[in-house]
Amino acid sequence: MVFALDKHSRTTALFLFKQLVNCFEPTGRYKILYPILSQPRQHAGFQGVAIQMYKDFVFEHQVYQGSNLLRMIRSVISVALPKDANTDLLERNDIIFGLLNFLRYIMIRDPRHQNHTCIWDIATVIQENFLKPLQEALELSRISYKFELCKLKEMKLKMNKNDQQQGKGNKKKKGQNQSSQIDKSVVIYPNEKPMQWPEMTIEQEHKEIMLALQNFELIESLHSRLKEIIDEQQQPQSQ
Repeated sequence: MVFALDKHSRTTALFLFKQLVNCFEPTGRYKILYPILSQPRQHAGFQGVAIQMYKDFVFEHQVYQGSNLLRMIRSVISVALPKDANTDLLERNDIIFGLLNFLRYIMIRDPRHQNHTCIWDIATVIQENFLKPLQEALELSRISYKFELCKLKEMKLKMNKNDQQQGKGNKKKKGQNQSSQIDKSVVIYPNEKPMQWPEMTIEQEHKEIMLALQNFELIESLHSRLKEIIDEQQQPQSQ
């Protein structure tokens, strides 16, 4: 479902997994989904599927609510941001998106004055342990990727200038096809080992960085909406 190269195989595996989970009663479903969501070594894409399924079940039975829900959310927060602000957001992308959508959905459908699921009991935990470090991670990631984007632009200008000076021909063709000489040991997150970029041309690296920046914008949009929902209903509370 995660590592198969064939799209049809992945789609079939996903369908069978969902069918398998649906064969169980609510308690059994919870016992299947919780270990997937709480294990740091699980694939983020698989966890994204699991939290989407949990979202579909959460209002169906009390087993998905209360202490079980709060335990699950605490676990997923630690899995989504294992290194707090230094977390690689692209690596944890699916579970971060999944958790943001999950929390937004529940907090809209189950407002603070109702709180049937007990989600609002840990609103402060969500703010302090998830939203704040996620905001910091977004800022760090955006700065780092924009810095690399500037380096790519400077390198491309330099290559174009050299091409103009040396004339068009084999030299230019070689320059377009060769991998860029950008430093492959890019420190994206402080106190972390350098991130190793695969061998790519300048155009390919530019495309990857732009996609990453667009992804950060989407995360920030969901982050802002969830923060807004909590702030609108924020009141002094005990955890």
